[in-house]
Amino acid sequence: PYDEQFRRYLEPFDALSVREKRGQDLVRAITGREARVVLDPTLLLTGAQWGELAVPPKQQGDYILCYFVSDPGEAAPYALALAEKTGLPIVQLAGARRKIPGAKEIVFDAGPREFLGLFQHAAYVCTNSFHGAVFSVQFDRPFFTSMSPKERAEPTYSRIYSLLSRLGCAERIVGLDATASIDAPMDYEAIHRNLDAARADSLAYLKAAVEGVELPPLPREPDAPKKPVLCKEADCTGCTACASVCPVGAITMKPDHEGFLRPVVSDACVLCHKCEQTCPILRPKVEGPAPACAHAVWNQDETERMVSSSGGFFSILARHVLDQGGAVFGAVLDENMRVRHVCARSEAELAAMRGSKYAQSDLGDTFRQVKALLDGGTPVLFSGVPCQVDGLLQAVGRGLDNLITCDLVCHGVPSPAVLAHFVDSVEQKAGKPLSGLSFRDKSKGWQPAYLTCTFQDGSQDSQVLYRTTFGRGFGMSLFLRPSCAHCRYTSLSRPSDFTLADFWGLDPKLALPVERDKGISMVLVHSAKGQALFDALSSRFGQVERPLQEAVTGNPRLVSPAPHSPKRAAFFASLAARGYEKTEAQYLTPPPLPYRAAAKVLTPEMKTLIRKVLK
Repeated sequence: PYDEQFRRYLEPFDALSVREKRGQDLVRAITGREARVVLDPTLLLTGAQWGELAVPPKQQGDYILCYFVSDPGEAAPYALALAEKTGLPIVQLAGARRKIPGAKEIVFDAGPREFLGLFQHAAYVCTNSFHGAVFSVQFDRPFFTSMSPKERAEPTYSRIYSLLSRLGCAERIVGLDATASIDAPMDYEAIHRNLDAARADSLAYLKAAVEGVELPPLPREPDAPKKPVLCKEADCTGCTACASVCPVGAITMKPDHEGFLRPVVSDACVLCHKCEQTCPILRPKVEGPAPACAHAVWNQDETERMVSSSGGFFSILARHVLDQGGAVFGAVLDENMRVRHVCARSEAELAAMRGSKYAQSDLGDTFRQVKALLDGGTPVLFSGVPCQVDGLLQAVGRGLDNLITCDLVCHGVPSPAVLAHFVDSVEQKAGKPLSGLSFRDKSKGWQPAYLTCTFQDGSQDSQVLYRTTFGRGFGMSLFLRPSCAHCRYTSLSRPSDFTLADFWGLDPKLALPVERDKGISMVLVHSAKGQALFDALSSRFGQVERPLQEAVTGNPRLVSPAPHSPKRAAFFASLAARGYEKTEAQYLTPPPLPYRAAAKVLTPEMKTLIRKVLK
């Protein structure tokens, strides 16, 4: 609404300059004019010139300087990792309420000259300030910096990303796939070559603009490689639909720095744009009517019910498809404790699909396999989280008579890398290898959920899931995929034929003809095809129709996504910089007893007040 106003304000100026690419794009959109991307004024002087103004700090010897203008977040683990690696003390510049653990000294009284001196003499710098990074570069200090969550979602629009990319050291930004390791050196010779060229260009522009002469030509930017425009990283669910439809195999799924699989497009791309046309996130959401009720369902086969996470309804669907000579696709935990989708054509192969798996599954070429079977007339049942189901339907087509889909009510998908670290930790502590994991072992009852580790020597260890470090992190949404926090599938209207979950909200006063503690499935039927199948198989299960609200009460993720933990970025930064053992101790271990006692005693209002004071 202010574009016309800004255009009028900018019209009289003969020269326009900005500090980052985002500003250049905004000026172009508003005025139709090209603004010059120039350096921040603090970079127009050299490091030597700034050094003449600096005074040496009071601190004797080497130190790690921390300078945070907001919550330290993901930069703090890098400071701790450097301190652990080098043995150097941490000196924190200002920010008493942003103190990080292990800070030896906090400096409150630094003026401009002292500020410069602290940067000039630091052995390392960790910061989340733009100018903290600027003066680290000016004084050739090894440093790490971070971006805000909003900047990380659009790095090319970030001021710090724009500068460090221009200087050739964007790998010093924490939380990127290309983030440097703690001990990686910095090539300041190359950085200063880039900085000298950028400074000369900015000064030439400034001189011409002030003197009113012809502005120097814009430096020519190299042509970006032509690639398809897929959905933003923060929105990508990793469903593999894009990779499965690529006619030349130019798209592969590779893990990012958090362990989540993402599409990577190679130079083999022929720009057919089929991937863009298939990506569910780039397509309008397909919605239908919400079901009229929820069904509380239990498998009549007690054996199948006991080895299932809830009431065993999936097994009924799967056996029906197998009896027709069909194929069932679902997630299994393989011999390497990795979750992946496989195809079952027999009862024996079906067994591994039962039970919950608390990590995002690797779909591999599942969608291609499903399409080949469907094209050959084979009935197929596909089970997965809602984004996987929608990805499959985008890839193979909707309304196919021989395809049945069921999605699972999903709290969010944990990082496969975190699960792998947890497995390694369990094996190291036990001193023996695992042969299996059951995230929802019902041998001790349906509630609470038990995580049972089975070792190769036959021994087992069972703990309440949410008392384990992995379960705590999952419950806190600490290591879920970024897209999970704004999941578009948290709705009663879903793309699948069925939605399955535990019926946690089932009225405890409701009399049932079976033992509740052996598990009850919550089933929603979304399609006419699903309803016909539900009716046809009704002799194999017992069921009671229940109000939808009852299902939502016990499974709030049906209608709303779980927000990420505010510590999520710091958790993954710690995992990269400090390793799993120290990260587990800091983020996944219950706090000391006094803290837990205070958490129970303090009212929500008191907690809110304390947070405001400490913020």
